[in-house]
Amino acid sequence: MATIKVNGKTIDIIDGADIKVQSNEVFIDGDPVATKAKDVIRIEIQGDVSNIQCDHSVTVRGNVRGDLNAGHSVQCFNVGGNIDAGGMVTTQ
Repeated sequence: MATIKVNGKTIDIIDGADIKVQSNEVFIDGDPVATKAKDVIRIEIQGDVSNIQCDHSVTVRGNVRGDLNAGHSVQCFNVGGNIDAGGMVTTQ
């Protein structure tokens, strides 16, 4: 089981899910799972996921099997595909 934490609120997701954070709304495998927040400040993912597309900075404590696209900085373990970030990329 993987989790995504948005501004301190933890949401359980299945391993290998696709994650998208766009316009301060969170989607897992295409389905909305969190109501639109005023300001998304911090996105943390624990566990392995397939792909991530995020307008904000993202921290991944696990592996991304596909691509990771972030509007700002990225902290991650292994990424199987491409990383596209608007800021610094740091591996853990």
